[in-house]
Amino acid sequence: VGGVGIGAPGSIDFDRGVVLEAPNIEWRDVPLAPMLKEHLGVPITIDNDVNCAVLGENTLGSGRNAPDALGVWVGTGVGGGIILNHRIYRGPLGTAGEIGRTVLFPDNPIGKRLMEENCSRAAVAAEIARVNDLREPPSSADIARAYEANDEVVRDIVDRAAELLGICIANTLSVMSIPLVLLGGGLAEALGEPYRARVERALRADVFPGEPMSHVEVRLTQLRENAGLLGAAMLARQS
Repeated sequence: VGGVGIGAPGSIDFDRGVVLEAPNIEWRDVPLAPMLKEHLGVPITIDNDVNCAVLGENTLGSGRNAPDALGVWVGTGVGGGIILNHRIYRGPLGTAGEIGRTVLFPDNPIGKRLMEENCSRAAVAAEIARVNDLREPPSSADIARAYEANDEVVRDIVDRAAELLGICIANTLSVMSIPLVLLGGGLAEALGEPYRARVERALRADVFPGEPMSHVEVRLTQLRENAGLLGAAMLARQS
């Protein structure tokens, strides 16, 4: 084994291999790469899990051969990653691509201001549970089945979330001028083409007008749950 690549949730200090903050697993300032290197004796490369998924998808999946892409993964939260010239772009501060942190509703109470607080699988499921007075929020598979069955409540909530996601992606593309969007994550994968199409319609309605941006594509992931694994392996190889 020449090296190990790891996709970890939360914010990552790529150069030091440290998980700065991962609220879902209650990690803060965890030197994961140095710890594992001490035990395994090989180079360890660690990056944000969505960055790894986007790299894998852009290299071996629906973004193959595309030099530049924006990846958006809709799961428990909404994560993003940017590929420029076939490589992950992290930015000087290491937070590039974090589209889920886009503020959609500044006047809303804390917990409903950000895009991922309105568009993620967790947000969609919570809203469905609230409206239908369910004890437990539905899974992505449950949501997809109800959507296919034309459940009016589910369709309204999912379509609204997809439209808001498309607006946020349009804002990002207008700034970054990237021609390809890769869409993945548990909710997007479960809902499939109708969800992709709804996101793309909203994006096209609000993206920077004119001929160049009219060719922007939104593609669903092909690698699905394997995108992150393959991307982490590529990351280790690149490093």
